[in-house]
Amino acid sequence: MLNQRSGVAGWTRWSAAAFCCVGFAAGCTQTRDASLALGRIGSSDSALGHREYEAFRAQARHQLLSGEFAELEKTAATLAQRKERFPGGDWKLYRFFQGLGRPEHADDATDATWQYQLRAVQNWVKASPQSTAAHIALGQAFVDYAWKARGNGFSNTVTEDGRNAFNDRLAEARRMLTEVRSRSDKGPHWYSVMQTVALGEAWERDDYDSLFAEAVRVEPLYDHFYSEKARYLLPRWYGEDGEWERFADESAMKIGGKEGSALYAHIAWEMSRAFLVNDFFKQNRVSWPRILQGYLDREALYGETVRHMNELCLLAGGARDKSTMRAVLPRVAGRWDEDVWKEKKYFDGFREWAGN
Repeated sequence: MLNQRSGVAGWTRWSAAAFCCVGFAAGCTQTRDASLALGRIGSSDSALGHREYEAFRAQARHQLLSGEFAELEKTAATLAQRKERFPGGDWKLYRFFQGLGRPEHADDATDATWQYQLRAVQNWVKASPQSTAAHIALGQAFVDYAWKARGNGFSNTVTEDGRNAFNDRLAEARRMLTEVRSRSDKGPHWYSVMQTVALGEAWERDDYDSLFAEAVRVEPLYDHFYSEKARYLLPRWYGEDGEWERFADESAMKIGGKEGSALYAHIAWEMSRAFLVNDFFKQNRVSWPRILQGYLDREALYGETVRHMNELCLLAGGARDKSTMRAVLPRVAGRWDEDVWKEKKYFDGFREWAGN
């Protein structure tokens, strides 16, 4: 069931208009110690970004399409048990299931390509019916395929066929996930996928909160639990004004320390993608100094990535903080991330505005 309060898609991708409408004023809101803080952590040679994440996803996708199910099983178990992360702190388990759930260049892929990927995951389940990882992968695939049918626009842009396919595919995802719900080896990503099902099916708040509470008991540092719930709490879905921001603040305080600070930045970044870049700080009660500190703390914990430096550049632009942008841009060193900017001209426009 779609959200009847607003009929708005949960995730709005950055569009050309989002960037073209940015007319930054000369008088910026600056964070006093931004440049000094960024300078204290030396630059690294890490080029980890969208292409590197996609290479990791592509490897999982290749094994899936090649029928290497035993290898996938081992990888899923290893990533979950060891809680492996990329430099910068991103969970490898999350990117692994992304690769299994959607085809390459998913946004532009044909329906036939999506179905080919889906059949490959179904073949894994048939070959290994007791595999928890295979069920989670198929749940992920049906969830991603559901959003492909619906699209990311307002409800009045969704066709009747698209809405029916969305509901049917979410139901299939829920069925796959429910089959392994009682298993102890399902790991944290099971909950993340089920949260997306719950969003699309308009679960009642008590049911959603129960799912979230169980998730964070299993793994309190799986940051995608928190960004998924923050999305659920957006006013365009099932929350009230200011609710997702309070949740972000409370979650960061509960985790505490650098991990809590990094979590605040993660939630803020993921939520920012639902807004035009020039509107995020205007329309939401978020703290730019806390976001900046969160990126610094995540780097201190897990190391630097060019992907996070790109994110920080974009957010600094939204906060009209030229000082921080000028400090970050040399560390980006022209390595713009296509998943952050979509097109290089937008990165170049921000760089020109910052005078770098």
